[in-house]
Amino acid sequence: HFTDALLKQFEDIDIKKTAIHKISTILQGTNSAEVHVRLFKDWAAHTGFNDPALIEFFKKSLKLALLDKVNGQGKHVPETLEGWYEDTVRFD
Repeated sequence: HFTDALLKQFEDIDIKKTAIHKISTILQGTNSAEVHVRLFKDWAAHTGFNDPALIEFFKKSLKLALLDKVNGQGKHVPETLEGWYEDTVRFD
């Protein structure tokens, strides 16, 4: 299809490089945790990074108060990326 061909012309040439840049610089800002998790997940999927690395990027992207809430769970601090996503949304 013509539309598909046209869109392909304008696709990101190096999606992995762009994704790495995005998760390195993304901040939660005024977004809800739910929106932030969705945006982060979208970019994280293209980085090729493993979950422990993605957890570190994710933690750096959160508002400090929210990070403190998730980290303040003692032995219940999430150990998986999905756990971080879930707890972040729950505590927001």
